[in-house]
Amino acid sequence: MPGLMLFRSEGRSVPLNCIYRSRLYLIVQGSKRVELGQHAFTYDDSHYLITTVDLPVSSAVIKASPHRPYLALSIDFDPAVLADLLLSVPVGGDRGVADEAGLAVASLDEALLDSVRRLVALLDTPGDIAVLAPLVRQEIYYRLLTGARWAFGFGRSRWRTAT
Repeated sequence: MPGLMLFRSEGRSVPLNCIYRSRLYLIVQGSKRVELGQHAFTYDDSHYLITTVDLPVSSAVIKASPHRPYLALSIDFDPAVLADLLLSVPVGGDRGVADEAGLAVASLDEALLDSVRRLVALLDTPGDIAVLAPLVRQEIYYRLLTGARWAFGFGRSRWRTAT
């Protein structure tokens, strides 16, 4: 499925310098540490990481084993779909931009997790992907936009602070 990447690791990794693209990063099992400049972000199966611009980071899997491997996925953002959706999503409340704008970690809620599960489940029915994947992706974007106080800038209310 274009824009969906799945990851697996049976052990911890050394920090790797890479570019994190504008995506949703979600861990199913294990945990990861991502460093952006002086800031470090740790996330796991109860949090997600989101980037809204391409960023040079250092990342490492910090919790994984052969019996409980690190399992994760990422979903690319489509700027055109997001722009259209932003025009129809009501924006209210304080939408301040955090110091670490561009990358943040937030608590994963059931509504977002359910929509991600449905997107991944489409891999079992490849004939449905062309029609249903764009709809489920739009729901994922909607959940991200409405599940926290932000409009692809990051409000502080639900975001974990960098260490």
